[in-house]
Amino acid sequence: FKSSLDSEEVPNMRSIEATAMSLDHEGFTIDLFSLDCSGCEFDIAQDLTDHEHFGSSRFDPLVFMQMVIQVHGVNAVEMAHRFFETLQDEGYVRFHKSLSKNGKHGEHDYGFLKLTKDFFLEI
Repeated sequence: FKSSLDSEEVPNMRSIEATAMSLDHEGFTIDLFSLDCSGCEFDIAQDLTDHEHFGSSRFDPLVFMQMVIQVHGVNAVEMAHRFFETLQDEGYVRFHKSLSKNGKHGEHDYGFLKLTKDFFLEI
């Protein structure tokens, strides 16, 4: 598994918060968010759901109703487990999984849907 942090090349990246602010999207509900960042998904999973971080006085949180994320290195079991657990803790359920189009081993496309917290209550 190679993270985006392992590259010697300096990526042209900005945070989700910075992107939303530059587009004047603070506080928006995003219907569909697609992410393919070649390994950075593990690094930014917390940013996708961290409402305390987004809830700062200068930024209203984004809500992603549906996410399609290409996950690289699912063989890195501990990192993958934390990634999926973080999303589930924030009310996302996995509704789709497939081998990515390029067919590389360990790369899968996942679809996540945001549900209300009531969905997870025991009856």
